[in-house]
Amino acid sequence: MGFALFSQKFTLFNNPQKWDENRYSEIKGSPFIFKDFVAGNVYDTDGKVSKNILLNLNGYTQNIELRRGDDFIELEERSYYKVEVETDNKEGKIIKNVFVATNIAEFDGRFVQLIYDGEKRKVFNDFLVTISQHKTETPGQTVIVKRFAPKDRYFILEDGELSIFKLKKKNIIQQFGHKKEIESFLKKNKIKVESMEGIVKLLEYVEDLG
Repeated sequence: MGFALFSQKFTLFNNPQKWDENRYSEIKGSPFIFKDFVAGNVYDTDGKVSKNILLNLNGYTQNIELRRGDDFIELEERSYYKVEVETDNKEGKIIKNVFVATNIAEFDGRFVQLIYDGEKRKVFNDFLVTISQHKTETPGQTVIVKRFAPKDRYFILEDGELSIFKLKKKNIIQQFGHKKEIESFLKKNKIKVESMEGIVKLLEYVEDLG
């Protein structure tokens, strides 16, 4: 058992790169979905699990990065299909974050966050980061400030069709119908559909409505 665990970790961190703290020093903000690297579990296509691996999703490179000491790797989607991470929300509640590599053409094989995994529908967050530039004219020079610009793009997969899914009550009612039931449920349970926790609760409710 000990040998299998060692072999698994060795394979996971094959051909690592050296971590550079100054990789993005010229750009303000962060390209990562989590503020810090967090411990999570990595599932390979053979069913093996590597546990308590420090990781984060880089929305700029569109890769999940794993860290071990001064080394890091970019997770290969061909060999690893799922990553699970537990984080705390603002209220201190533990939230399970799931990232999956799918065969959905829109996601081009990369890892995306699986927000909701129901029998009738699934909701994904395709976290992408671009770089915005702002020019400031000062006496004798032009200063260009670069900043990471993160964006959550939500998609819903229903009846085999993938479409953009906005976390707004109006769009949700347009998508699912059941206007009175949904409005009553949101009001009664004080749910904000703009949050991931809120949309999951609503989707669980809508699942039973048909």
